[in-house]
Amino acid sequence: MNQEEEVAHEQAYVDWAYKKLDEMVRRASSEGTLAAGDIGTYRALKQNAERRHRELGAALDGLVFGRLDFLQPHFGYESMYVGKTHVNGENLDRHAVIDWRTPAGETFYRATSSDAVGVGRRRIIQMRGKEVESLHDESLVDGFTPNAASPGLRPLPVEATSEEIRAEETQRPMPRKSSGPTGQTEQNIRQTESPEGDDIGINIRAKDLLLSELAQVRTGQMKDVVATIQADQDRLIRAEGTSPLVIQGGPGTGKTVVGLHRAAYLMYHQRQEGTDDSMLIVGPNSAFLDYIRTVLPSLRESSARQLTLGELAASNLTPARLASVKVDDTVHDEAARVLGDIRMAAAVQAAVWSRLNPQAIQLGYRGRNLRLDEATVSSVISDLTRAHGSYSAARNGLAEGLGLALYEQYAKRLRARRQTIRLGERERQSVVVATQELLSKGGLGRQLMPDFEAHVLVADLLCNLELLQNAGLTISEANAISREQARGRNHSWAREHLPLVDEAAMLIRGRPARFTHIVVDEAQDLSPMQWRVISRRMAGDSITILGDLAQGISVWAPTSWDDVLERLDANAEPTIGQLRLGYRVPRPIMDFASKLSEVAAPSLLPPVSFRPGPEPDVIRTRRSELLKRTVEIAKAHSDLLTAIIAPEELLPGIREQLDNYDCEHICALEVEQARGREFDMVCVVEPAQIADEAVHPAQTLYLALTRTTKFLTIVHSIDLPAQLTLGR
Repeated sequence: MNQEEEVAHEQAYVDWAYKKLDEMVRRASSEGTLAAGDIGTYRALKQNAERRHRELGAALDGLVFGRLDFLQPHFGYESMYVGKTHVNGENLDRHAVIDWRTPAGETFYRATSSDAVGVGRRRIIQMRGKEVESLHDESLVDGFTPNAASPGLRPLPVEATSEEIRAEETQRPMPRKSSGPTGQTEQNIRQTESPEGDDIGINIRAKDLLLSELAQVRTGQMKDVVATIQADQDRLIRAEGTSPLVIQGGPGTGKTVVGLHRAAYLMYHQRQEGTDDSMLIVGPNSAFLDYIRTVLPSLRESSARQLTLGELAASNLTPARLASVKVDDTVHDEAARVLGDIRMAAAVQAAVWSRLNPQAIQLGYRGRNLRLDEATVSSVISDLTRAHGSYSAARNGLAEGLGLALYEQYAKRLRARRQTIRLGERERQSVVVATQELLSKGGLGRQLMPDFEAHVLVADLLCNLELLQNAGLTISEANAISREQARGRNHSWAREHLPLVDEAAMLIRGRPARFTHIVVDEAQDLSPMQWRVISRRMAGDSITILGDLAQGISVWAPTSWDDVLERLDANAEPTIGQLRLGYRVPRPIMDFASKLSEVAAPSLLPPVSFRPGPEPDVIRTRRSELLKRTVEIAKAHSDLLTAIIAPEELLPGIREQLDNYDCEHICALEVEQARGREFDMVCVVEPAQIADEAVHPAQTLYLALTRTTKFLTIVHSIDLPAQLTLGR
């Protein structure tokens, strides 16, 4: 068949697959209404059906992306179609489409010309909506000719049932799951699997399609890449998920793509195993989350929560309390360092205990005066807090705790006089009730254990130099983070304060909801207090940590992943894997930026990009012409998604000039705001000034220079940093 006939042939199969998918959608829609039995069972089934309906609906666009033609029937198939979701064939005993996350679907990514694993030809089916646009074939075995008969409009072949296929999938030897030996550390990260030398283009699967997709103009939102996932990425996506996995990846290596597809992969398998599939994605800022928000839904996973670290830290607050914690402030570097220090956890705990007001209490009961001294009351409160795990729970149990202590005193007196006839559970409860009445009179209970809010506690703590120093801070450190006064609802908050609020909320109300797996992106910059926010939401040790040591720009940026893992409260041995294949940044630009990475992270090999592209432009101009020239350059690329990355001081002037033009696709950003995002064209303004204002100059410039997928222009009036002038 010629190309046109091949496309028509595949379109016929895709149409048939969509027909079968429609049947599954209709069936999922009706399952909730067919539930019988009690109302709880009905609601559970209905919710499950509604979720299934949403998931299937998400797969409507680009359902099929690949086909494998086998040397001989494999998994019961001569040819197998791979897509975003499983689709039943005829009579529910055949798969019209295999989910890419199954062991059978893994063959699509694993097969190579050197290890074909039974595959003669791999075909990538490029679709737009429900229409087949083009086909890209890869012959993995010389001389292989696929079966000319159409596999599409009937189940192929009929001898194997879906149960037998699943059995074969289970028994088939699986590829190596981890990216390195268990417990691998950053010191030997250079020895992890990576491209051999710089001639890596030959290792790229579906290279033409990948280049075509990368060449497309950015839309401002990331897309799923299930059709062009590469072997080094797939290996990490499918890595075992019960222990921490760190993925070190330079700019454009696809670590965010890997993290999101790994999330979809793990959620799928958790459901298959009947376990909780709760998933949390933590991103560096709201712009980044907006950039990635459609990826998981396009992979039929719509239930994952996607939050910034600040949103996560505030998620334990009620909406009313959240309104009191509006982040509209910044802190200087020294304050950020202190606020992120683990000693702040002790300071918050001390602040909670400082609210206690233990005092002696008296209870008149059956003609006897029962009394607990201050030390006993304090001890009871301490025991309650340890037993219940939170201040609020201990407060709710205060009457019972003090009542039991009073009852023991009452019982001791009766035993001394051998008057034990009244002792027992009824009498015990009677004393507890009497204690409850005592605590409610005059607000005695509220005096002993006052009610307070997490954000108010933290606001007061930041004004209390004595408490801060008692927690181990020096006078200068305490002064660095202290506030002149607690302003209640009007307190000004920075994002570095939010982990303290979360710490206080946990101590007051208990541990927040936990997730089966957490993916943390741009993790290299998190402080110990920020890691505590994440750790307390981990149901186990399943976490994927994404980042690049060469792009660490905060005061807490580590020099090794071992430093990061020490901040993570996990029991299982971690694995560290590395991505070195560069897909996004053109090679000339990556080579130029790598001069900085050699300074930023000398222990790591820089990414190697296989993409061609233009050299970066470096333009010097007078300071008085700097803003005008910058905007003119950006306007020349106004048909592309363009970012102007500049020092904070210059951004108002740049934005003012942009407001005079119709510049929908141009944005002006600080380096921090560009983190994790990608643009067609990037214009970096005054690199020397950016470096001078940064905590880590080389890392900050490296991040700025590697946000582009096509063009990079540097505009400056001040001499460039030395690393950028070498070899020019």
